[in-house]
Amino acid sequence: MPVGAAVCGRVVERARPEVHARVDADPDERLSHARELGVTAYASFPLGTRDRVLGTLSVGSRTRPAFEQPELFVLGLAADLVTVAAARDRDAAAVDAAVSARTAAEDRAAHLERALVTNRTITTAIGIVMARTDRTEQQAGQWLTETSQHTNRKVITLADAIVHTGALDS
Repeated sequence: MPVGAAVCGRVVERARPEVHARVDADPDERLSHARELGVTAYASFPLGTRDRVLGTLSVGSRTRPAFEQPELFVLGLAADLVTVAAARDRDAAAVDAAVSARTAAEDRAAHLERALVTNRTITTAIGIVMARTDRTEQQAGQWLTETSQHTNRKVITLADAIVHTGALDS
């Protein structure tokens, strides 16, 4: 139902409840759908706050001409409870999204930290190979890659051993 159309649309638009008695005798065009359904008493309550209405809790009766004040009070409380539940779900979803974003950021930071440490270790190992074998940086890097393949070890594992022991025959 578009905002402003029918009673429930107007309740959303104004963010205020509306109650109608003797719907069958009320000429208000906004009640035409309720009349078509045979409703004689109608009440509609906004679900949400003045700033953000999510929809309405609308109730009609075919057996009575009007709702009594205690019934309207209970229906208003029910609308408030639905609003609180919807807000809680929305807030929980926002918290879940924030936690997921934080976890993803922490994972990226940890990955970058590991990559930085790995890069430093490999670069240090290349420097050691250059110093010990009189190779250029490119040649030392190639030697590290080829030695890794021949010994069936990861480059980082080989580089770590070279950095910690200084030995090139590990």
